[in-house]
Amino acid sequence: MGFRINMLRSASGRAYLAFCQDTIRDAILDRLRQSGHKGDRQAHSPDYVARCVSDARAQGFAFRDPDFGGDFNEPRSAVDDARDSLAVPIRLAEHVPAALNVTWSRKVFRRDLARAQFASAVQDAAADIAQAMNAG
Repeated sequence: MGFRINMLRSASGRAYLAFCQDTIRDAILDRLRQSGHKGDRQAHSPDYVARCVSDARAQGFAFRDPDFGGDFNEPRSAVDDARDSLAVPIRLAEHVPAALNVTWSRKVFRRDLARAQFASAVQDAAADIAQAMNAG
């Protein structure tokens, strides 16, 4: 509650942006480009945004930006929560109401091990949630 998600640097934000409708993504990116927050600066880089979207789409999930240490504005070199995250969109046809996120300590799992351990299970969980939402 009250925690602001960095849409371009966090796993959840990236998963959402990669799979939401184009019009919604464009509106979010327009808003981020108007922001004065340091953490939103990457919205001005079409290459960065395209890479975030294409990587997440190719994998079916998103990782945090490697330079994201949990602080909205500051790089990992300034603020490091010692965690990493993977997120999967919850998809209802073309609508993405949410993303499901798993966060772990980097001391416990490297990213490649976390991918092997969590990605498929989180994708299955997101599909189950979407199915339950469609049924309800």
